[in-house]
Amino acid sequence: KVDHLSGGERRRVALCRLLIQEPDILLLDEPTNHLDAETVGWLEQHLQEYKGTVIAVTHDRYFLDNVAGWILELDRGQGIPFQGNYSSWLEQKQARLAQEEKSESKRQKTLERELEWIRMSPKGRQAKGKARVTKYEQLVSEEQSQQTDDLEIYIPSGPRLGDVVVEATNLSKSYGDSLLFDNLSFSLPKGGIVGVVGPNGAGKSTLFK
Repeated sequence: KVDHLSGGERRRVALCRLLIQEPDILLLDEPTNHLDAETVGWLEQHLQEYKGTVIAVTHDRYFLDNVAGWILELDRGQGIPFQGNYSSWLEQKQARLAQEEKSESKRQKTLERELEWIRMSPKGRQAKGKARVTKYEQLVSEEQSQQTDDLEIYIPSGPRLGDVVVEATNLSKSYGDSLLFDNLSFSLPKGGIVGVVGPNGAGKSTLFK
């Protein structure tokens, strides 16, 4: 029964059920979540050969590099299309940002010049100077629309940890006749970073629980 499967195994079943239908448009939301490396490799190869259109929303950069042929970047309320995979997108974006920086420098100089003109010309707001004032206001509006707000998340400090955060001795776990792990012992030091790897159904999530 599907209810008895692990999260990764349930994701594999859902993917297989969808891929068997072979829809013209395949919409995938974080498709590599909960999948083991072997299944991700199989999925990448399958999508490369898929005859229909595949639209994937994902944070998996390696997956994008191996599968995507076209990327849509959402930036400051605009959708910017790029031809190529993730690595190609990085190169194109770097070139675009360099061009934007160059254009922004030129625009700032124009803005400073127009501001100085307005300050030096009290009569500039009369009919003959309205066009120039309008241009200045447009530059200011563009500057405001291009500004991005820096978001900060405050995470308060937790209680002080000892030298050993987690210590386990002779852990065992099984489901019925299926033994997931046995005589498992380990210790996790403060600041330690541990990766738990293994195929779907091996007991990774169960170990964390």
